[in-house]
Amino acid sequence: MVDARSLIHPTKYFINLKYTNHLLPGGDLSNTRKSTMPTVHITVDQMDHSSSRGQAGDHSHIMDRPEAKGGQNKGPMGGQTLLMGLGGCFMSNLLAAAKARNIEINNARAKIEGELADAPARYTDIHMIVTAQCSAPGELEKLVTIAERGCIVANTLANAVNLTIKCG
Repeated sequence: MVDARSLIHPTKYFINLKYTNHLLPGGDLSNTRKSTMPTVHITVDQMDHSSSRGQAGDHSHIMDRPEAKGGQNKGPMGGQTLLMGLGGCFMSNLLAAAKARNIEINNARAKIEGELADAPARYTDIHMIVTAQCSAPGELEKLVTIAERGCIVANTLANAVNLTIKCG
């Protein structure tokens, strides 16, 4: 959510997050942090009248709106991308946890659904069901718990929405 106090420059909007409620010259945010915690940097640039491209290191992702909402359907909407980010982060942790324990996982799938509210537009509940073939019977539930605890996105969302993650 954009805080009205964060509209520092007519063409630059900044989401008001802890310790980052202003935009420094040149867009350098490094001096706004009061801790030495690691940070992640991405950029999202306008492509045309409805779409944007997110860039994270060497990887890019196009986001857009469906044609019915005035877009060109070049990619998922931002809210869908949020859910995919949750699934991708979780899956990465799940596979790493299995590998660290020499457990083979195949056909892993995280099915995610988000329940929407209107005013303001947001997810109120997010549910994830995880299925997989696991070489160690009974270990999938433990791996899911480990992955959930290690997932940055799940940990971030857990205090903002009703988030449930379970085996299917």
